[in-house]
Amino acid sequence: MGTILSHRIPWRRFSAPALLVRFAPWAGGYVRRCFNRALVLFAETLLAVLSYLAAVFLLAEQQDAAWPRQVLAATLPLLVFVRLASYLLFGLWKRSFRYASIPDLICVVKVVLPGSIVIFIVAHLGLFNVRLPRALFLLDGILLLCFLGALHFGLRVYKAQRAFHRKDGRRFLIVGAGDAASAVVRELAMDRDSPGRPVAIVDDDASKLGSSIGDVSVLGGLHDLPRLVRALNVDEVMICIPSATRSQMRRILAACREAAVPVRTLPTLAELVDGSVSRRQA
Repeated sequence: MGTILSHRIPWRRFSAPALLVRFAPWAGGYVRRCFNRALVLFAETLLAVLSYLAAVFLLAEQQDAAWPRQVLAATLPLLVFVRLASYLLFGLWKRSFRYASIPDLICVVKVVLPGSIVIFIVAHLGLFNVRLPRALFLLDGILLLCFLGALHFGLRVYKAQRAFHRKDGRRFLIVGAGDAASAVVRELAMDRDSPGRPVAIVDDDASKLGSSIGDVSVLGGLHDLPRLVRALNVDEVMICIPSATRSQMRRILAACREAAVPVRTLPTLAELVDGSVSRRQA
């Protein structure tokens, strides 16, 4: 029986080297992710301390010489505890820097505002024998908003500025200035690894003329497309109107043929769901 089991069960798959090879990549990724999140949490806590220190010393000129030391000794542990609890409660430390957006900004406000209110209430319960002006907590909250905003959005802003000012890649002209076009323009303009960059937008809605999406302006209507293609050395036209009717598409394609420029169309959601167009082609 022992011989039969030894042939049937692949014991080598359960040996220490085999298990290490199998689970090492997963374990390494997990450890790296935990380390990065712990580092972010530490940085956020450090910024909370720095913002409070800055607020205290900015108001120190209006107080006596011993006031900063007394305030910090009495309230700094409370501040660190409340700020750390806010970070853990709202999960700000788990937010991606690369994809920071409006929800992340809202999360920053959620972290700072309730924490400041809690610190203010506790500090004014008479537990501390030191004067704590209201301006201290207001200034601390404003500074922390700025610091956390810089931490979470600084990388994205830096990459966006580099992408906006790049000169390489294909030059795209976008047809349409709606939600779909806005998403495409942001993706092309803010991603340095994209195949090109948008240089202009055209839309027949006269109310949108002169407006911009990011740094890309709406320079005219569909009748201006051939002229803009030549003037801006456009390499390709991208139609970003998923709800366009057949007659509208015929007009757009006719203008593209007149400009003798390649064209691609953003598919509709129905086409993506049906599988007639793959996401990669989109």
